[in-house]
Amino acid sequence: MKNPNERILISGATGLVGRALCELLFKEGKKLVVLGRDKESVFRKKFSIPCEYYRWRSPADSKPPKEAFDVNAVIHLAGEPLAKKRWNDDLKKSFYASRVNSTKNLVAMMKESGCAAEVFLSASAIGIYEESGEKNIHEDFPKGKGFLSALCRDWEFESKHSPCRSIQLRFGIILDDQQGALREMIPVFKIGLGGVLGDGHQWMSWIHRQDVVEIIYFLLKHKDFSGPVNVVAPNPVTNEEFTKKLASALKVKAFLSVPKIVLKIAKGEMAEVILQSQKVSSSKIINLGYSFKYKNLEYALEDLLAEN
Repeated sequence: MKNPNERILISGATGLVGRALCELLFKEGKKLVVLGRDKESVFRKKFSIPCEYYRWRSPADSKPPKEAFDVNAVIHLAGEPLAKKRWNDDLKKSFYASRVNSTKNLVAMMKESGCAAEVFLSASAIGIYEESGEKNIHEDFPKGKGFLSALCRDWEFESKHSPCRSIQLRFGIILDDQQGALREMIPVFKIGLGGVLGDGHQWMSWIHRQDVVEIIYFLLKHKDFSGPVNVVAPNPVTNEEFTKKLASALKVKAFLSVPKIVLKIAKGEMAEVILQSQKVSSSKIINLGYSFKYKNLEYALEDLLAEN
């Protein structure tokens, strides 16, 4: 293997987590090998971090190029965004294929290529768990019965067939001012239309983007860990508290509330995910030795909204 302990293969490098992770890994002297669907000329225009690039045209239907697998670690973050449109059967099939099928195909090529990677880290989500109410959710908490839970279960199942040590990254609500849920909320709150969703009592398990990438890097170096891990901050908040803190950080008022029935009409099945209470614990990653940069929501928002 060329440059052992340095070459890291990443899918989803242009996404919410992927780009920030690549910046950190490059800064730490790692050599990046990226899988993507675009032609290389298109990819290079939107991704300036030095890397080797291999085109994976159809992750859901084909295995990635064998040449990409001379690496020490594999990080699989690719997947079609879940929150951009109202869910329908075709979209749900696409969500499933972009995660479950792509993971199956990637793992198959790891085996076929004789990949000597020491660890395979694969994205998952806290949506795997059932409604928790006020209970703390640890990694052995019961799984849910809805679409998102089934998707996450199958996603993780495929990752566990990796020929090396595997880690399932159960992401919470990742906060970033450029992409994702927070980015969508900012303009709504700024024009005075932000507010509590439902009764506001549901727990939201959030995490700052920087802690996400630092945790992934921490786990890359932690040679003895495998299995699922909750990637959430230590202090979840209710939706009501989140709304108040975001409004305060933006120096606006948030008097409105969106009734459950309105959310269900507007968002359909996705409303169930938005309204579900998930008070997820980060005790496992803390006990492994990770120290959070942003433990409290107000500090995370202060950092992310500094230029807003």
